[in-house]
Amino acid sequence: MKSDSEIQDDVIRELRWEADVTHEHIGVAVVNGIVTLLGFVPSYIEKIAAEKAVQRVDGVKAMVEKIEVRLPGTREHDDQDIARAIVSQFRWNVKIPDELIKTRIENGHVKLVGEVEWDYQRSTAEECLQPIAGIKSISNLIHVRSRIPQPQHPRDADASSHIGLL
Repeated sequence: MKSDSEIQDDVIRELRWEADVTHEHIGVAVVNGIVTLLGFVPSYIEKIAAEKAVQRVDGVKAMVEKIEVRLPGTREHDDQDIARAIVSQFRWNVKIPDELIKTRIENGHVKLVGEVEWDYQRSTAEECLQPIAGIKSISNLIHVRSRIPQPQHPRDADASSHIGLL
């Protein structure tokens, strides 16, 4: 079993190795195998990459993420810019039924709501937004419609069992 200091060293090494993370502004604390990330990064996608890097480290029992997204001053985007980018992303992605998903943006924090038929639609909606500049967090509250299988009529079962026989 690894000590907290060994886990901390491994997490720091993993963050340095991860090309998508600007690790210089991320602090790592470990207590009883629980990793706390503190600091800031310039984009939401870097925040997600840092979380994934920690999850790859052996010995991590849990993670507390306190990373803030701080956009560089010249790249600051208002909520209108973010909304336009989201609408465009949804419109161009054939996997997303954009008419079923609504977004709410407040100070760069995006909330996705709606109901879709498949889980891949739900996850794709969130994943395609991660690279959009200006997004600080994404709350995916999209529900997947439950599908209740319909019982097959016995007459239909008999007919299908004879298909393909010569």
